[in-house]
Amino acid sequence: MKLTFAPLVALGLMIITNGVLVDSQEAYPMDHAPNGNAVYFQFLPATEAIEWHGCLNPRLVSPQPEFKRRLKAAGLLCARLRVPLDYTNQTSERTANLLVMQKPAIVPRDSPKYLGRLFVHFGGPGASMVETFLSQAEQFHLATDGLYDIVVVEPRGHFYSSPESNCFGSVKERLLVHSFFNKFAPSAQSGGASSFAERLSRDKAYAAKCSLKLGSAAGTMRYLGSVAVARDYERINQRIADALGEQDPRHASFWTFSYGTLLAQTYATLFPEKTGRMILDAVYFPHQDNVLESTNQTLLDFDEGLASFYMKCWCLRRLCPLYEESVSATLAAIKKRAEDIFKKIETDGAVYDLTDMRHMNYHHFALSMLDFLRNPQTRNDVLLMALKLLEIERGGQISLFKVFHRTAISTVDIGKLHNEETNLGAPFGKATDVSRLVRCGDLTDTAMDQLDSAHDLMRGFDKLAGMSRLGAEAYVDMLTECAGFPVGERSVERLPVLGANLRTPMLVVRSTEDPTTPYSSAEKAADRFPGSILQKSETPGHTSTSPNASNDCVRSLVHRFLTGDPLTIAKRPITCYGHKVSFTANPSAEVAIDISPSRTHNIGNPAKRNEHSKEAALTAISKGLSDSELAVLKDFLLKNTLNLDEPWTEAQRREVWNINSGIGTIGHLVGMQWRLFCSDW
Repeated sequence: MKLTFAPLVALGLMIITNGVLVDSQEAYPMDHAPNGNAVYFQFLPATEAIEWHGCLNPRLVSPQPEFKRRLKAAGLLCARLRVPLDYTNQTSERTANLLVMQKPAIVPRDSPKYLGRLFVHFGGPGASMVETFLSQAEQFHLATDGLYDIVVVEPRGHFYSSPESNCFGSVKERLLVHSFFNKFAPSAQSGGASSFAERLSRDKAYAAKCSLKLGSAAGTMRYLGSVAVARDYERINQRIADALGEQDPRHASFWTFSYGTLLAQTYATLFPEKTGRMILDAVYFPHQDNVLESTNQTLLDFDEGLASFYMKCWCLRRLCPLYEESVSATLAAIKKRAEDIFKKIETDGAVYDLTDMRHMNYHHFALSMLDFLRNPQTRNDVLLMALKLLEIERGGQISLFKVFHRTAISTVDIGKLHNEETNLGAPFGKATDVSRLVRCGDLTDTAMDQLDSAHDLMRGFDKLAGMSRLGAEAYVDMLTECAGFPVGERSVERLPVLGANLRTPMLVVRSTEDPTTPYSSAEKAADRFPGSILQKSETPGHTSTSPNASNDCVRSLVHRFLTGDPLTIAKRPITCYGHKVSFTANPSAEVAIDISPSRTHNIGNPAKRNEHSKEAALTAISKGLSDSELAVLKDFLLKNTLNLDEPWTEAQRREVWNINSGIGTIGHLVGMQWRLFCSDW
């Protein structure tokens, strides 16, 4: 039967044709079954040699306007490359098809300025590289002066690439199961032994479900590991070099985030002689032989992220809803008040949204706080989170979905779920099980030996809670996620001992306030690759080097590393402080940061703030402001920041809390207060 692809997706054995579901007699083989919305790019031929095409699907009758617009605006080339499914079996003919996207360099490839391929990986496993790249391709291009071909690969088992990695019959079935799991996820703190026994049984059943559908040598789950993905990158770089006629293929450079840093380290270990420049941001350093130790490592800096939130709230003084003017003006008071609210959620069992009776227990709340801390914490984020915590404290009606993103109904947008047949915006993060399959597949055979029973889990959890009570709750599912995962279904090639001597030093970037990948992981990675440049960011959030990062120090360092000579950058640790943003939208008002070895690298050090009066601060930022902006700023400094202890009325507080709308004089003044006195934190 000839298929005409309409705007979305193959679901199980059903194909969308002209908006109508019909039975397919030509079911995809498991090796090449679409994941989520992968059918969109099926028009591209899967070849062993790279063949670039336009990315818009000419066969779609009515493509999604937004998806089409993003593809067109990004100016990308696309290809599907056929690679071995199992690199350890040279006689196997089974293959995986990988979607590859490229933003071509601006400079000619025969120019001495052309620097080859820069592979970007945004993290995961489980996240679609393609979806993220569509909105950020131009930013990466500009951040590297157009000297690279920016290349993004949808990893094997992810959405637009094969093999299949969905343990269920369809995307919809999987989404509904996860919605149910999230709704009834118990709190480890208050649930006791039964909550751990429930998690253990759930994840063992999940492993059995995946093994039943995707297991055995004829299945796919053992071929999704990180080593295979690293080998895919080398195959792709070689095929692109072949297409360009490069007799001596250029070294592969990488700009990676989170889990992507593990792939970069693996590539550099396997192919040190083929490795170019590498940026590792939010470094993931594996402990694949011990799940408890891996979880322990993950939450090392969780409370540092919380401390950053408390500091920002204290810095904003009366502008922050948690600031207790009548009780105490100390940072410790804000910390205690927030922790009392955390305890209230745990003690009460759940908080309900009276509009629709959705609920949030302590486990849901911990996951939501993790989401919050992983982001850079803009002033809007801080004020909104503080407001919601205050509403919980008062026991009033709250709108959970406006700030707490993981609640009883989970992150699934039910409207999109019901229309996934015609909506390319279906929730990608829940479309496959590749995240679990990769993480569990990479483990050693004995990694779960210390976590065989509910008693073992409780003992391990208590150890984690001793470091961070809220963090332990947020990460408790890491302890059981791989329970029951068959040893025989783990990756056919496990991670090597990471480390190598490279011709070009790595740039290893780490924030000291990241709740997911601690600073110590960056130090370990830098030690394994001698000569690495270790850059320390005193900033909150999970990553700090993305092209739209507001920290001038970090942006300047990354630009110099990728476009200049990495060997000229100082070999001692470099520290960047704060999120330095320009006061106006005028780029000329920004101050370039010189990071040459002759200068100090403690840029934006908050300790230096005390050396300047408010008048000096005003003078320092007034350049580039209009007369009216300057007048407002002067008025704000005189009437507000010099009288921080003067109470505000409830009406004034409410106006501040409405800052998220981005309008109103108070919102503008809060922005000035933030940039002057809070941005370094």
